[in-house]
Amino acid sequence: MRRLACWPKSEAGVTADVAGGGRIRLGHVDDELFVDVTVTATDGSSTTASDTFRVGSPGTKVTGGNGVIGIDDNPNDAGATNDHLRVFIKEGSVYVEDLTNGILAVSGSTQIDPFTVKLDSFNKLTFNGTSGDDTLTLDFGSGNPIPSGGMTFNGGAGFDSLNIVGLDVEFDSYTVNYDNKTDGKVLFRDGQVVEATLTFLGIDPLSIDGTPNEVVLNMPKTNDTAVLSEVDANTMKLSSTTFETTTFSIAAA
Repeated sequence: MRRLACWPKSEAGVTADVAGGGRIRLGHVDDELFVDVTVTATDGSSTTASDTFRVGSPGTKVTGGNGVIGIDDNPNDAGATNDHLRVFIKEGSVYVEDLTNGILAVSGSTQIDPFTVKLDSFNKLTFNGTSGDDTLTLDFGSGNPIPSGGMTFNGGAGFDSLNIVGLDVEFDSYTVNYDNKTDGKVLFRDGQVVEATLTFLGIDPLSIDGTPNEVVLNMPKTNDTAVLSEVDANTMKLSSTTFETTTFSIAAA
């Protein structure tokens, strides 16, 4: 067995051959550790197939400064990942987790474990996806995680979903303003007073769970044909070709 006793801060890294065919390379890119694994198949005399994949590279990176925190798809992935991010409040602080691909605290946050970071003091929060099918879940069950300067979810390419849960714990009403088939804003309200704003860009379905007193859905400034249908006794769906398909809980009677 060959043991690697150092971890150089370079992409060149350290390489070890594996008995039976294959290679492991350990390295460091942009303050991020990674492992490249090369698997080689042979027929006893020659190589028949070989493939390399990267492990230990979180799907998402967190950077911050001057009160603004950005949470971005990781460019060091071996390919675009389908990230499943959840934002929530715990003990008065905002946390972000990705239990599927992991998340890395580079700056503006504290690493809790490979899948969770706690965000430092900030007034604006932005999520940027790339070509993967990303999902952002905004969880109000333990408090409002949206900072005073607002939150933006930019899904990028791919089929990206925005889920809002536990809404009625924090707010009694909300308004969705659709700009076009992928963009818009959600205004979270207490009565008629807007308390928090979420901007979404490049998303596909929008889901809002909670039982508010009032729901307002404002169509884009286009010629729209919308279909309102019942999903179940507590849920409705609004769909159109000119704005996001939206599933939402029925307002309280």
